[in-house]
Amino acid sequence: MKEMWKNWNAEMQFEGKLCASVPSKKELVSTWLDARKPSVQPAGGKTIQELTEEVTARLPDMDKENEELQEKVTLVFEQFEGRLCVRSANIRQHLKDCASQIGNQFLGREKGQRNFTTKIKNGLYLDGNVRDDFGTWLTYILKDGKQVTEPDGYIEKPIRVRTLQGERSALKKFAYILRPKFVFTLKILGDSIKRDDLETLFTYGAVHGFGGERSLQEGQ
Repeated sequence: MKEMWKNWNAEMQFEGKLCASVPSKKELVSTWLDARKPSVQPAGGKTIQELTEEVTARLPDMDKENEELQEKVTLVFEQFEGRLCVRSANIRQHLKDCASQIGNQFLGREKGQRNFTTKIKNGLYLDGNVRDDFGTWLTYILKDGKQVTEPDGYIEKPIRVRTLQGERSALKKFAYILRPKFVFTLKILGDSIKRDDLETLFTYGAVHGFGGERSLQEGQ
């Protein structure tokens, strides 16, 4: 049988800040996930309840570290066995999103060729560094060749929020890591995706950005 999958080692090196985007308060995780779910749940996909259980299990225990910090911090990084990480599926979703933008706005559809978005969606998967107790692939956040255990700091910014009493001012606070890196394995379906395709994908993704605060050009 012809070899189905080819493995490519890949890295994502961030030039500035990688900003957290996961709510630190467990009661908000379900709402956060629900707002990001696809319009149609994929076959065999996990429910919001199952995903909520997974994510909350990987939230840092803010109660034990600093009760005052917990009251202020709104967005944090997930962690596994004391090391900060991202779900590998989130990296793949980032690549699929980039492919969609490239296919629609840059390449378009050429006669006789499969749509770029379809190639990436169906021919590119991703393995992380470790599987957690839920069977979820995780990718560790690296910096200076070491696995990160603490963010570099926190940023506060004023925002406007809608309440039952109308718009009000509030402070949004989020963790960040300066110039980190992801290392993972891409699984390519046969010869369906070429090196040029990957270069196009990652070149766009480097500007599009990953994680929180992309509107401020973070996560590039």
